[in-house]
Amino acid sequence: MRRKFNFSGSSYVNLNANHPHNLARRHALTIYQANAIYSFIPKNACSTMRYSLAIDNGFIEGPSQINWIHQNNDAFVANNREAMLASFSFIILRCPYRRIYSAYMDKLVDMDIQSWELHRISQYLVHPHELSFVDFVSMLRKPGILNANVHWRPQSAFQLFKEYDVYYSVEDFGACVRDLKERIGFVVHDARPLTAHSISELEKIDDGAGYANMTAFEILRMKKEGRIPSEKAVYSDEMIAAVSEIYRQDIELYKSRIDPGKLLFEYYK
Repeated sequence: MRRKFNFSGSSYVNLNANHPHNLARRHALTIYQANAIYSFIPKNACSTMRYSLAIDNGFIEGPSQINWIHQNNDAFVANNREAMLASFSFIILRCPYRRIYSAYMDKLVDMDIQSWELHRISQYLVHPHELSFVDFVSMLRKPGILNANVHWRPQSAFQLFKEYDVYYSVEDFGACVRDLKERIGFVVHDARPLTAHSISELEKIDDGAGYANMTAFEILRMKKEGRIPSEKAVYSDEMIAAVSEIYRQDIELYKSRIDPGKLLFEYYK
């Protein structure tokens, strides 16, 4: 495939000052032996993939070195030439409804640094302890907040190329694992048991209790008991409509590249 950069022609400024292009390039990592480019999107299995890539590139050997990846996000960033001449390129998308849920449950419910930074840039609108999913989605409509953090920034912003050789999805990650092994000999190592922010092992609750308005502090107490509201449990009709509007471009991207039936919600306006 003859590649074309996605954002390079969007502005006539010097390329070093083209922020959309350079954001996407900073998230394009080189898999050395396969001469491949992986564009990583935060909240899209990226810890597992960055961990696997560090092993494949020969920089770490296994689980005891998992924390290496958090200090070396830039270790394998491709320059423009490396990206253009790669033999293979891929990106992993995620259902936008599930991704924003994951960002809230991970980064904001746990009240880590992203939560307090959101508190600051939203001009202290809602205290992090009191922040509900409804509050969070409402904040995303305010100027400057949607693009302020990579964990909820639209996925379309991370596309370095106009077209990738293959588009995978978190919703069918097993197929991604098998295909990468077959195509380029890349072995995926599951990092979820090694990181502190995975929610995959928690029991997901959907009992009609109206979790969309539950505070982050209340959900954190649930997490400490091994439970968490399910994806659908935090989505009212209003929340579906709001997220559909905010992430419309991401939804269209997902529908065009991945099976639309894998979206959490089939219809949106």
